[in-house]
Amino acid sequence: MKQRLLFILLVIALSISSWADSGYSFTVNVTEAGNLEEAIKYLHTDSIKNLTIIGKLNGTDFKYLRSEEIRNYAIDSLDIRDVMLIPGGESYYTYVNPGGDGDYFSSDTYYVYLSDHDALEFIDASYVLGVQSENRWYSDALPYAFTNTNIKYVALPNQLKRIGKACLINRKQKKL
Repeated sequence: MKQRLLFILLVIALSISSWADSGYSFTVNVTEAGNLEEAIKYLHTDSIKNLTIIGKLNGTDFKYLRSEEIRNYAIDSLDIRDVMLIPGGESYYTYVNPGGDGDYFSSDTYYVYLSDHDALEFIDASYVLGVQSENRWYSDALPYAFTNTNIKYVALPNQLKRIGKACLINRKQKKL
């Protein structure tokens, strides 16, 4: 009888340990691009360890994935293999190039947008303290998408044909 009770307690302890190690795993379906924030808030949780997203994502959704709110969830693993990338939405990242030509007073700012092709669009230039230009950078390769986030592992979309500049800087890509 004691052995049976000990065995049951051991199974319960291992189950609790396994549950604690797995953290909180969630899957969200974003049926309309731009609604990832609503889908995650619908989970009513304050901790997400593993997040799988299916459906459609645009620039607004990637901006949310980069937000402080998502950082607070402390996501370890993000699986977006089965999402469809939809061009449009907000700029999800701003990149400032301080002037690679050696001119201290020259800089370029790029607002990065999700697109179905690569293009660079000049917006404006100011001449206060030198040339400071603003550009829109459209890309289908998710440049800078996970730069400066605390997401540890990312499974990128299956439809992604190439990985953009600094997409996974300081991140590991994990095959899930």
